[in-house]
Amino acid sequence: MAREGVGPRVEKLRSVVDNRTPTGELLAHARVEAERYGLDDYFVVDADSHREPTANWSEVIEYIENPVIRRNSRAHHELDSRRHAYVAAASPVGFNWQAMFGRIAHEANQQFEPVTDATTYREVVLARRAMDAMGIDVQVIFPTVLLGMGMSPVAEGEAQIAYAYDKWFIENVCTAEARIKFMPYLPLRSPEMCVRIIEETAGARAWSATW
Repeated sequence: MAREGVGPRVEKLRSVVDNRTPTGELLAHARVEAERYGLDDYFVVDADSHREPTANWSEVIEYIENPVIRRNSRAHHELDSRRHAYVAAASPVGFNWQAMFGRIAHEANQQFEPVTDATTYREVVLARRAMDAMGIDVQVIFPTVLLGMGMSPVAEGEAQIAYAYDKWFIENVCTAEARIKFMPYLPLRSPEMCVRIIEETAGARAWSATW
């Protein structure tokens, strides 16, 4: 039976990929191209990779040193785990269109991609899959969730979150995979914290960056 307004010969297309499609399958053509051009014989660096630690934000909170900000962050996280206290949104609500309104299903919600390795973080497993598929030797992770931190009206909150996030990522993600590097967020309104972050992350598989 034809649908209203649709010709009888028209069939609804089914998605080729969705948010459960394994990264290796999603990047199958990239693997073909990597082999075609011999990228495995070159040293390839992905200098602007993005990972979201939302699923592990409760762990990040425990690295916050200020007891009031840590307590407030815990309370906020319990009420809404998708948005983080003291973290300004990188884009206004309703204007993040990277998933192209569902057309790029894998971008919309990658948390459903199956990961059975319980020995490390999902972010590490997914990063390995992407690197292996594209012939990448080093992946430099950009702290996506902190893109809007420079717009935060609370300078001390920015500094505390920056330190906590940087320390959590380096101690838990970078140490789990030698190929993963990190761009620590530097809270420029707090010069003392910037110096501290640089001193503590120097040589710790991290590349410092400012913006």
